[in-house]
Amino acid sequence: VTVSVLYCDAMSFAVVLQPFAELGTCLMSAAPAACAPAAAAPPVVASGILAFGIGVLCYVLSCLTGNDSWVDRLWSIVPPAHMWFYVWYTKTPLFTSTASGTVLPTAYGGYALVATVWGIRLTFNFWRRGGYQPGGEDYRWEHVRSWPVWKNRVLWHLFSFGFISVFQQWLLWAITLPVLSREPRKVAAPVDLGIMVATLTFILIETIADQQQWNFQNEKRDNKPRRAELADDYKRGFLTHGLFARSRHPNVWAEQQIWTTIYAASMITYGPANWFGLGCLALVLLTVRSCALTEQLSAAKYPAYRAYARAVPMLVPATRSTTEPLKASFAKLETKSK
Repeated sequence: VTVSVLYCDAMSFAVVLQPFAELGTCLMSAAPAACAPAAAAPPVVASGILAFGIGVLCYVLSCLTGNDSWVDRLWSIVPPAHMWFYVWYTKTPLFTSTASGTVLPTAYGGYALVATVWGIRLTFNFWRRGGYQPGGEDYRWEHVRSWPVWKNRVLWHLFSFGFISVFQQWLLWAITLPVLSREPRKVAAPVDLGIMVATLTFILIETIADQQQWNFQNEKRDNKPRRAELADDYKRGFLTHGLFARSRHPNVWAEQQIWTTIYAASMITYGPANWFGLGCLALVLLTVRSCALTEQLSAAKYPAYRAYARAVPMLVPATRSTTEPLKASFAKLETKSK
């Protein structure tokens, strides 16, 4: 049902069902063993089944371990895996030659390589923060489990299965689907190459933001050599310099832009508004809600955080310097506390 809804506007039923018809013809031929794997089902169907299976596995593991971060552990691994699955399933080479003999990436191959760069970097960042350690879990899940509604264990398991496990795996699958709007085994068009470069740019921004936060947290926690310009930030407990002077969550904003840019690949064929954007839209809504929860916990932990929030946007970076608004906001807080 999800696949039908997602594709009803993006392509005709004839295109979706064509591979099944080809498979039937092939199996009734004189050499059924020669049927190509890609004829078995469209890659969107095969990968969708795979996504559901991963979601069920995450739910089972959460039940066995009492840990709700299994999707978090796979967050940076599953999207590149789906893209490589598209490459393999459609027998698309990574690179191919143009009519002039120039070797360029195919659209499928190029997007898979870009997703791999994203995945390796994000996996490394998750690893160094202890995300893969035994028992490692996002601190926000403990807060979510404390909500009164989850005292009903049936409701909790429905939420755990339906949202935490299956829905989030659907999301990680859906954000990769715009790649399927491009033709397999064809060289990447100039606009595809532009989208790939833009995506890598946002990956770089996310990398810088994560590194700035990593350096600050280590300096704050371990009393490592500290920077004089961050003296007030160490006291307050949170970073307000670098990219964090423009956005309270610049890494999350960059993450949103990465997959919004990938979604642009589907606009080449289907225009600016099409069903391939459902995954991207779901990601943006989920990350906004996630940031709101993080903000709630940060405001409770750090007395000065609300003053920071009044001066700096939560996600979309400020276009002007926030130095003076930050000074004024913190000064106002200090005046109130006296």
